[in-house]
Amino acid sequence: MPAMSHTPPLRFDRGVLIYNPVAGRNPARGKLRIDAAAALLNKQGIPLQVVPTTGPGSARQLAREAVEQGTNLILVCGGDGTINEVVNGMAGSSVPLGVLPGGTANVLAHELRLPRSPERVAGTLPSWEPRRIALGCVRWPDPQQEQRYFLSLAGIGFDAYIIRHLSESFKRNWGKLAYTAEAVRQWWRFDYRAFDCQFDGRRLKPTFAVVARTRRYAGSFRIAPKADLFGDYFIACLFHGAGRLNYLKYVAGLATGLLSAYKDVELTRTRRLEFSLPAGVEEQARPYIEVDGELTGRLPAEIVLVPDALTLLVPPGTGGG
Repeated sequence: MPAMSHTPPLRFDRGVLIYNPVAGRNPARGKLRIDAAAALLNKQGIPLQVVPTTGPGSARQLAREAVEQGTNLILVCGGDGTINEVVNGMAGSSVPLGVLPGGTANVLAHELRLPRSPERVAGTLPSWEPRRIALGCVRWPDPQQEQRYFLSLAGIGFDAYIIRHLSESFKRNWGKLAYTAEAVRQWWRFDYRAFDCQFDGRRLKPTFAVVARTRRYAGSFRIAPKADLFGDYFIACLFHGAGRLNYLKYVAGLATGLLSAYKDVELTRTRRLEFSLPAGVEEQARPYIEVDGELTGRLPAEIVLVPDALTLLVPPGTGGG
């Protein structure tokens, strides 16, 4: 009988752990948990340099520098926004990325079914598997505006408008409740203006759009049940209704899992979308765009799938293929 072959465990001898020191509701406790996770990984033969972010954009630069310096593992502990910055600093490289949950919504952590504790994640990480995945990418007509990759989703319209007006201190102190409160406040102010969307030869006019790589949205809500982080497509979630009552209906559909049953909500598979403005839209009325919970720009823009863009470490048996 031939001997069974086994894939040798991955060996990482130059690791960097990038963390957001103000992520979550209790940053001091979070730092203790990060230190404990790093110590546990070190005992398992994965030495790490632990580096805090220093402000917006710094996680991206830290990840880029780590890749350039020959790091063979990057870990990130923080929310979806910090993870997004790190991804943008290492997209296109072969360096594996591992995620330790540590933020508010944690869409990616929910998608990968990770424990909420960084220590528990660290205890199993040496057995995780590298998976080469695609990334979403937002591109603008202005070549001076740098493109922005995303792991989970991009939102155009209402949710980006909420993020635009949500203060960082309010979010830090109140977590998910801050998003809920700001959503209620902006529900009265938002103008529910339609914009133009083109894909696969179709032209539509939604008032809100979510371009999803993951099934979940705003934490654990399922917005795109057929999305696949390991697939080669987006699920475009297009909302065609306008006005406050329609948006209350959308919230109810999201909470109950019945969103896809609404006639004015379309979920469709695609790989590229173009978003533009109807004629006569003033500069201050251009819809905002968010990626992975971070405000990133305004329309017009295109969103494309970039294959083979990132190596993501995932627990054994995660996803298809």
